[in-house]
Amino acid sequence: MKRIPEFDILRSLCVLEIIAYWHIRDYYFFDSPIYIIGPTLTTIALSGFTFISGLLNSYKGNSFVYYKRRTQRLYFPFLISYFLLIVVKINVFSIKNFLLGCTGLSCFFEPQMRTLWFIAMLMWFYAVTPFCMQGKKIVRILIILALFTIMCYVTQGDKRLILYFPIYALGLISNKDFVAEKSNACMMLIGCIVVGVGVFINKYSLSQIFIEIGALPILLFFSKLLSKVSIFKIIGSNIAYASMFAYLFHRFFYYYFVKYLSSVTHLLVVLIMVSFTLITSYYCQKIYDKMLMTKQL
Repeated sequence: MKRIPEFDILRSLCVLEIIAYWHIRDYYFFDSPIYIIGPTLTTIALSGFTFISGLLNSYKGNSFVYYKRRTQRLYFPFLISYFLLIVVKINVFSIKNFLLGCTGLSCFFEPQMRTLWFIAMLMWFYAVTPFCMQGKKIVRILIILALFTIMCYVTQGDKRLILYFPIYALGLISNKDFVAEKSNACMMLIGCIVVGVGVFINKYSLSQIFIEIGALPILLFFSKLLSKVSIFKIIGSNIAYASMFAYLFHRFFYYYFVKYLSSVTHLLVVLIMVSFTLITSYYCQKIYDKMLMTKQL
């Protein structure tokens, strides 16, 4: 698949918000007023990642090939991360947690896994993608609406699945070339208006959806600007490539950095462990891709 620089930068910004900002507060506290809007920034980052996952989906009409590739590329690293996070006590092992977590059913029935809930959610989105891509666009929209209605009735407790599915579906039915072309100042202003409306809506879930959707053209606009600078284009491409492994394994790495570098200045530890995570994830992804190409998995 041809890489589009602004999408790479958007993906890299989103994963950095999670691993280099939001999850850092679980290990170190930095006195900053920006933490007040942290939950909203994180929702926007996850929305951006979800939208790009839908926009760049690799479904080409053959469901068997699609499921095989998704399983190879995502599910096996997910399982490894699941057990590693139990080792470092991020998640607790039980038969119920294992069955719900490793089948992705924790999206519908609590308890959710820490951190991995997002990947479990993406697995369900990927699972329904072939159904959502049937027929013409109007048929696809009707199928998506039907699936969304079912999710609203089935999901118990945690409602994040319902919050992010419309964003993934929006990516599915969008044309990536059109999105890249229309990432301009006009769309950014429209996005600002939608976000503003979301801020003043009293109902939390509806407000979040407005903010998520409105933030997308804003993120895309600034990602397109950054993509015009060569160094950002290169860095964005590399971080985007490493993003899935970085998300899956950063907490495992962080646990040991924090444990064995407790005497080092916190900010320095953060810089070291984020850099180590990104570099290691990049090369792990490279190795894993080569294993897939040579059919060792």
